[in-house]
Amino acid sequence: MEMLDGGLLKRTVFDVSFENAAGDESLLSVGLFASGLGSVASGESSESEEEDSSPTAGMNLGFLDSYLRPYVFFRSTSELMGHAWSGTASEQTPVLQVSSK
Repeated sequence: MEMLDGGLLKRTVFDVSFENAAGDESLLSVGLFASGLGSVASGESSESEEEDSSPTAGMNLGFLDSYLRPYVFFRSTSELMGHAWSGTASEQTPVLQVSSK
């Protein structure tokens, strides 16, 4: 788990795997990532290149070594503030949705 200076999450991965006679197999992998949030979290301006980038956050999902495209929550300060002010961040967002007919 990597953390930013302001105490926000930078990157983390949660893996569930099982061991059999052939070796280890990955069952499920969930990863969360964020970048460019240092100025939002600390309220201070930073000179580092990473903190000058646009705020971005999202997640990765993998099952049996097959990975979906990363789901990006927001890619800019305006998208982040749009979620905060409209209240969409308070609603649950399904990452994987299955419809059966």
